[in-house]
Amino acid sequence: MEQAERKRINTLLWQWGTALEDCERRREEIRRLMAQAEDATCVLRAQALTAMPRGSGVSDPTAAAVRMKDDALQRVAVLTEEINAIMARKVKMDAVIGMLPESRQTLLDLRYKRGMGLTTQIPMRMHISERTAFYWRDEILDYLCSFLQDICGNI
Repeated sequence: MEQAERKRINTLLWQWGTALEDCERRREEIRRLMAQAEDATCVLRAQALTAMPRGSGVSDPTAAAVRMKDDALQRVAVLTEEINAIMARKVKMDAVIGMLPESRQTLLDLRYKRGMGLTTQIPMRMHISERTAFYWRDEILDYLCSFLQDICGNI
């Protein structure tokens, strides 16, 4: 397996391992943006109720509130698409990883979800040698290489 392929698979595994946290960060941003859009809507309602602004043009605060709401809702749409893409890729990875022996799945969980190191933490936790941990990791990378195009396309 080429070095570029190993790097791509490693990137995929880190993305898989942090997918839920990445989605939660995006959901938090969506909540913040929805609150911002609601604030802008309140400003617009208040201006409509008070018949403000008076005159023929749109006031700067009104235009700013409309822009703020539109920008927030557009960003929410982008974040929602990103969450859907992340979760679709995670589901594919889960299916492929689910075909591995339990010991290999445990190694992937410890390494890419919990961030443990291959030199001491994982071997101690799994009661294996450092050499075995690296061998299993290389074995997993070779296995995942055959599924790479189906899972990630052009990452």
